[in-house]
Order: sequence, then C-alpha cells, then structure tokens
Amino acid sequence: MASAAAAKKKTNKKNSSREGQFRHALDTCSKSGDLAGALALYETAVAEDLRLSAYHFNSLLHILSSSIETLGDEASTRSVVDAGSRIFDAMVAAGIAPNEATVTSMARIAARRPDGGGDLAFDLVRTMGEKYGATPRLRTYGPALFAFCQGSEAEKAYDVENHMVSTGVVPEEQEIAALLEVSAKVGREEKVYEYLHRLRSNVRYVTAATAEILERWFRSKLAAEVGSSNWDTGRVKDAILKNGGGWHGLGWLGKGTWEVNRANVNADGRCISCGQQLACVDIDQSKTKKFAESVASLAMEREAMSNFKKFQDWLDDHDSYDAIIDGANVALYQQNFADGGFSLSQLDAVVGELSKRFENTWPLVILHNRRVQALMENPYNRQLLVTWKSKGALYTTPSGSNDDWYGFLVTLEHLASQTSYQLLYPSTASYSVISFGKKVLALRSC
Repeated sequence: MASAAAAKKKTNKKNSSREGQFRHALDTCSKSGDLAGALALYETAVAEDLRLSAYHFNSLLHILSSSIETLGDEASTRSVVDAGSRIFDAMVAAGIAPNEATVTSMARIAARRPDGGGDLAFDLVRTMGEKYGATPRLRTYGPALFAFCQGSEAEKAYDVENHMVSTGVVPEEQEIAALLEVSAKVGREEKVYEYLHRLRSNVRYVTAATAEILERWFRSKLAAEVGSSNWDTGRVKDAILKNGGGWHGLGWLGKGTWEVNRANVNADGRCISCGQQLACVDIDQSKTKKFAESVASLAMEREAMSNFKKFQDWLDDHDSYDAIIDGANVALYQQNFADGGFSLSQLDAVVGELSKRFENTWPLVILHNRRVQALMENPYNRQLLVTWKSKGALYTTPSGSNDDWYGFLVTLEHLASQTSYQLLYPSTASYSVISFGKKVLALRSC
C-alpha cells in the first residue's frame, strides 16, 4: 500500500517537473519569437499526453499570431493557420474556455488564411459571446476588418463595423482610415464622406499614413466628379448652425478638381496656404441637450426637488421669451466700489434696452426671493418690480435656493433648442449678452 502511494507521488512529481520544463521552454520561445520551436514543443506535449493549461494554449496562439505576419510564402502561412486551428480546437476540447485574448490571437491567425481568412476571423468574433462568454474589444475586431479592407470587400468591412457598434466598441483612427480607404477604392463616395466626419469628430489629429489616404482621395478622379451642383444655401447655413458651426453634414456639394496642399495654421486659426479662417466648432444640439439634462439632475440633488421641478415645468409653458436676464449678475455689474451695491436702475436699463431691441417684447428677469423682498421695501423699487411681475417679466426663485442653477438651466435650455448663438457685447465685459438666433441671454461672464 505504502509502495503504491510512493510510486504515485513520484509520478506526480515527475509530471509536475515536466510541465514546469514545458512552460519554461515555451516562455523562451515566446521571448525569442521561435515559431518552429513552439510548434515542436506542442507536438511533443501531445505525444506525451501532457496536460496543458489555459496559459500554455494562450502562449502558443500568441506566438503563432505574432510570427505569422512575417511569413512570406503562402504554404508556410497556411501551415501555421492549420496549426493554430488545431491548438484552438484542442483547447476547447480540453474544456478550457477561450477568453478575449485567445480569440484575438486566433482571429489574427485565421485572418492570414489566403482564402476566406476575414470570414473565419469575423465568425470567431461574432460567436465568442455566445460560445465562450467572452466580450470583444477593439483589437479583437481588427484582423477581420483589416482583412476585408485590404481585400476590397467593403460591404463585409461595413458589417464588421456595424457589429462593433452593436457591442459598444468605438473605431479609432486606424480603423476609420482603413474603412475610408476601402470606400474610396470601391467608389462609395457617400461612405468616404461619412468616415471623413468620423475622423473629424473622433480624432484630434491624424497620422501621416491617414493624411496620405486623404490626399489620394481628394486627388482622385471620383472626388472631382461627385457632389451636387445645386443646393439650398439657406438649408446649408441652418445645418452648419445646428451642428455647432464649421460643417453641414449634407454630403458633397459642388463639383470640380480639389486643390490639395499641405500647410500650417497660424496662431489666429488662419490657413497660411489659402488664407481662410478656420471655423470655431461648438458641440451640437444633441450633446448640449444631454448636458442640460445632466445639469438639471445635479441641480435637483442640490436644490429642493419640488422647487426646481416646478421651475422646469414653468419654463416649458413659457418658452416665448426673446431675452432672459440673470438679474443679480447684471445689477451687480461694476458695483465693487464704496457706495456700490445691487443696482436695480442698472438692471432696468438692460431690461429697457432689450425690450426695444425686440420690438417692445418684455424679457424675463430671474431674481432670488430674498433679493426681491429686500427691494420691495423701497417704494420706487416696489413699483418697478410690480410692473415686471404684471407683465410676466419676473421669475422669483424660492427662499433657500441658489438662483445660479436657474439661470444656468435657462442658458443650457436655449443652447439646446436654438440654431445659433453669439456674443453681442465684447467678452471683456463683466457680463455678456448672448444671442440665440432671435433670443438673448444676459449673464455674468466667467
């Protein structure tokens, strides 16, 4: 009995030692990029019926995926693809679930297959969640996407991108540039336009390789031929304003050869080559609206929820104001001297000026209840405030609230709903008047 236990212990020790030797040898192959050595190790492990772990399988697949890109002939490439498939299948058969790194390595191997490599790689990614419970990352999609782009299989490349979006994975410059390039190759000018705007919105600056792809497109014959000869100027202007300025998003407008030059932009934002001033692009309405909703949510946490919700409901029913004034900030403008203080007459002057500007339409003045109560003690002030109130020109924020939240929300609501805005007075002033198309907002500048 004791002899049998001793023999078993000796066998386990021997196996443990053999597995340790195998791992050490495999790590050495990984460090040196020894593809042949790694494959030989695997065949020996299979012959000796050595139990392999997830680490062993992942290391083998990583070595194969890193080395396959350096192989020059098709026969060697196909041999490594077949070996990778055998190793991957053996891993699954051993009951070891592939993780994201496993699938990424196998996708890189599969994508190198001369025929249908992209399809194999994409199939691995599409099914990894259902089969193995693994979640793809950007690198997991790369092999299939780049294989399709390099093979000018544009529609399949678009399918990969759509799947990326469905899983919440966002393409970066390399992926967008590849999609743009294949779109240009197959003559899909509308997709070129789409990916140009992806670069604009997602990439701060492009690499030299991406710049060359863009140059090739704009120098191409197709780029000179696409585009509408007639368009609605007013619609284009409205689209530019809606998108925050600088771009319209309505597709290619105009025909003819593009003039393509590399140039610098000076400190004032003017192109040294063509002399045009670059546009200042703001966030679009959808993003501004989302920001306004976030601010409202935060305000409700800080303010009495019933008070702020009441104000939001009131705003929905009173959206016809052409001007909104942050009363306290305007009244305290340049009042930091000995006898200075809250100047209702100064506020009244701004109210009068804006009323004239908008054909005797009253603006909305936002003031804190505590401030109003103090002002009501003066007969002249009381008469002025009562007049504003009767005209629907005064909103009093409740006691205990911060009136800055109310003014800020109005600002964001108008930014989200109006097609344009601009500073009407110099930004060096202590307060600014901002125009939203026909509407304005007077507030303190920060």
